[in-house]
Amino acid sequence: MSYTKKYIEGELVIASWGFVSKGIGFINTVITLSALSVYQYGVFQLLLSGYGFFSGLTGIGVSFAGTDVSCAMGDGNEARAKRIFLQTHGVRLLFSLLAAGIFYFGTPLVSFKYDDTFLAFFKIFSFLFVSDELIAFGKKLMAYRLDFGTFARRSSIQKIIQCGILLYFLFFGSIGIREVLLSIVISSYASVLFLLPGTVRAYKPWRLVTAERGPVFWRLLRAHGKWFLAGQFLGLFTDRIQPWLIKIFISTEAVAIYSIADTMVGIIRKLFPTSTLSSIIPLRVHDRVMARRILTYGTKYFVALMFVVGCLSFVLAPPVIRTFFVPYEGALPYFYALLITLPMNALVIIPALYVHALRKQKFWFFHDMFKTILRIPSLLILLPLLGLWGMVFDKLFMMTIMLLIFLVYLSRMKHDIPIAWNRFFVFDHEDAQFLKLLKDQIRSVLDRKFAHFLNKREMT
Repeated sequence: MSYTKKYIEGELVIASWGFVSKGIGFINTVITLSALSVYQYGVFQLLLSGYGFFSGLTGIGVSFAGTDVSCAMGDGNEARAKRIFLQTHGVRLLFSLLAAGIFYFGTPLVSFKYDDTFLAFFKIFSFLFVSDELIAFGKKLMAYRLDFGTFARRSSIQKIIQCGILLYFLFFGSIGIREVLLSIVISSYASVLFLLPGTVRAYKPWRLVTAERGPVFWRLLRAHGKWFLAGQFLGLFTDRIQPWLIKIFISTEAVAIYSIADTMVGIIRKLFPTSTLSSIIPLRVHDRVMARRILTYGTKYFVALMFVVGCLSFVLAPPVIRTFFVPYEGALPYFYALLITLPMNALVIIPALYVHALRKQKFWFFHDMFKTILRIPSLLILLPLLGLWGMVFDKLFMMTIMLLIFLVYLSRMKHDIPIAWNRFFVFDHEDAQFLKLLKDQIRSVLDRKFAHFLNKREMT
């Protein structure tokens, strides 16, 4: 099967299960927000931010190493790919166990500052470190084998189980922050069990492959990974500190309001059909003809798609918020302003995947370092002066600056990242051919899926 068909099939499967996942996730959100006060939801977001920082630290290195695994597989070097993958996730599992131990046994060290109830939340979070790594192990392995269906179903199953747990607490007790955290942890481990068969199946081709000898992961880390790790740490620190700055300069309730606005934009951003591209692009990163088509037309139509989706969201968001999340109606103005970031993000998402696949980690390090140097002073100035609007202006300002820097970099990398910018504002025969090819590929995939479904029905 061609990589185009693999991409279309993967995105259709992910979109189908993503629809289920988002529907159940919406129910979970309604239950959670109706049960928690605005203050409690703010506390919940602060807890998630704290956990997310340490969880991100345990996963530093997985992304850059994952690109090297895909490139090695694309070159037919399965022995090298296996070694990098196992060493990367071995290191992450070690750090995950260490972080879990610190979260569970280290709470007495900060008992002078926080009460027992708050510290108990961190103990619950400690169990997530291990399950998150096990899920990441299975998902990555299946992505390399282009088995997108299994891990797409996992998210839906996890949310369904979480919904059942929340409903149990709702009908037989009450829902607070503790119950929401327990629902996340229990459903996470349940989804690990669901992933086991797919993980075993995806690992099967490596069973007879002897892994390359030596500390390959550490050599990659010294070669170009150190830049990625440093940049990833800076980005992680900047992102995770934001809710705490809102709490310090405004209030805990403000954390909840801004989180709702930002989360709504994030949900729309996830509608981008790019879930499979990060696995496919490294396999054919040096194919210049394919690169030009994917970069030019993929980016062009992603920007158009996000503009249309953004306009629809502008219309549909108010009735949803006013029907289900009345206490958070104050998030709407911030949501409207943040919608501007959608086409900006669409413009860079595919070129960024190519920059990663080409291992230009030094650029990302200086990109993230410059972003951090600008962002921390920007937040410290704008938040006290403008309140939550300071967060919005900071995000728009930073995205504009970083977008301009990235576009300048792409213009210098035009040989390796051949985007035909002059094709963005025209629609001619070449566009018609591209869309016809896309339509034919989608039809082919759907026909094959339908035939497979009919065959299964006949066999039963």
